[in-house]
Amino acid sequence: MEHSLEAETLLTESSHPEAHAFVYFTLGVRHYSRNRLDLVTCATEHGIGLAGPDSDPEAYVDLLTTKAIIQRYKGDRSRAGLTIGRVRVLSKDAELSRVEHNTARWMLAGDEVKKSGKSPRIFA
Repeated sequence: MEHSLEAETLLTESSHPEAHAFVYFTLGVRHYSRNRLDLVTCATEHGIGLAGPDSDPEAYVDLLTTKAIIQRYKGDRSRAGLTIGRVRVLSKDAELSRVEHNTARWMLAGDEVKKSGKSPRIFA
């Protein structure tokens, strides 16, 4: 946490928006691990405002994925599904693997696989 805050002070936001986007992503993960969903939302929204899909797609995908996770944990499953769908469209290679991993975890955690009557295809 201290490193993120230190990086935030060393680099100006206007000169290094992509670096700040990653700082806010890291802060979001830290807040999430401490169950501070209000602070996660604030950090991810600010980071999303700094990193767009064209300027820094990797940071943008990470931030949107975090946003979808928080939406799901807050009970807004439909919005989380829309957000993760948007992320899936923007993702490729390693980012897409992380998105698919999160989707599989959600399905297993929420019993969606059992309810669907289908066998899980995590590696498909």
